[in-house]
Amino acid sequence: LFLNDYGILDNRYNRFNMYLDQIRDLQERGAPFDAIGLQSHLGASRVDPEYFKYVVETLHHESGGVPIWITEFDWNQKGVVSDPDDSINAKQIEDFYRIMFSLPEIEGI
Repeated sequence: LFLNDYGILDNRYNRFNMYLDQIRDLQERGAPFDAIGLQSHLGASRVDPEYFKYVVETLHHESGGVPIWITEFDWNQKGVVSDPDDSINAKQIEDFYRIMFSLPEIEGI
């Protein structure tokens, strides 16, 4: 089983805590799962490496150490950020990949 959901990294609608509860519930019920997936559809907010690191490390710890995969990634400034030369977009992508590839808990992207 591959547990996969969106809105976890950026804690959209308090989904990070709901995901942790879901992981704990599955473990208590003895449901085996082999990996955690993080769909990473990020809006106009900036990539926050320190917070993303906290989320990944917490999920890894709470899940008993199962691998974590980034199953999808996009950063969409939705017209909120003026970025005519795409330099902000490029920086967001660079920051995201840099932090994710640096974390040993991340099995792949």
